Amino acid sequence: MLSTSKSGSDDTAPGGLPVVKGSWFVAGSALRHTATLTLARALLEIRGDGQGADYPVAQARVADFGDAVTLEFTDGGAFVVASGQADTPRLLGALQGKAPLVRRLERRWQTVAIALVGTVGLGALLLLVVLPALARPVAGLVPPAWSRLIDDQALPVLDRMVLAPSALPEADRARIEGDLQGLVTGLQLDADRYRLLFRSGDGIGANAFALPGGTIIVTDRMAELASPEELAAVLTHEIGHVERRHGLQQILRKSTLAIILVLVGPDAGTISELAQGLPAVLLDSGYSRAFEREADLYACRSLTQLGRSPEPLAGALERLAAEHGGRPTVPAWVSSHPDTDERIAKIRSYRPGSDEFEE
Repeated sequence: MLSTSKSGSDDTAPGGLPVVKGSWFVAGSALRHTATLTLARALLEIRGDGQGADYPVAQARVADFGDAVTLEFTDGGAFVVASGQADTPRLLGALQGKAPLVRRLERRWQTVAIALVGTVGLGALLLLVVLPALARPVAGLVPPAWSRLIDDQALPVLDRMVLAPSALPEADRARIEGDLQGLVTGLQLDADRYRLLFRSGDGIGANAFALPGGTIIVTDRMAELASPEELAAVLTHEIGHVERRHGLQQILRKSTLAIILVLVGPDAGTISELAQGLPAVLLDSGYSRAFEREADLYACRSLTQLGRSPEPLAGALERLAAEHGGRPTVPAWVSSHPDTDERIAKIRSYRPGSDEFEE
């Protein structure tokens, strides 16, 4: 408060300044004074009952935007504006314009808080519920041929980032390619959809992963480490990712824009958008826990259907865990999503004809 002075009551203000009547409560006193309040430049001038006070606008807080507007002052005083006055909107509008930004935000803290909570809540709902729910059906709208184009655009990026030309002997390549063809034929899948590529990957070690269009990449170290039966089981797991469209779903779960583009109608721009997201999915987070579990179950059921045992899949995981020493790999074949020991236990719990792992 700048000053307190004796003054007569004055219900008018020069120059058309906002002036309102109301009740003034002087700081430190319970007495109520009938008074007028005028906004003059950066001051609130209060006059009434032979007393007066001037407050800087910064020392006033608008406590209520209802009919009975209350201005609270930093010294403990207050001014309650009488309801139904023509100048009240002008006064409040002027106060909002003159008050410092921090004060204006403070007056709206409840609105800001509600808006913030609502925004965070909607964001969480979108990320945790809406996108995962939409990802599977939307992934089914992408034609297989376009999925292959996604592979073709994503593969050069992976080659630049983590892969190198393979040095695997031709005889080993031919054997593994024959194993994949046998699996695809035995499971009555589209043979034209699948292709097998070999790469050296010092940064990712023993690994195998599938791209959405049916491209399966096996690293040289994986081919050297796993037995033929184990590698066939790993290939079946990767086929599961392709058949269940996990790659596309994982991209769509992370991108609202990608979902919209697919729903509007896939085109070259959509393919480019999806292809750009694929390397990040494989190199950063890998497949989700649920997707890895689903691919493991697919492999167990498919191997059993072909008259084979799922045990080599568990054996391959054990070899990979020992090879990598528990370190995360790309993609997450032996990382904590899900925990490798848990995956091995689930695979070994599988019973032929089951639609789910035993708990």
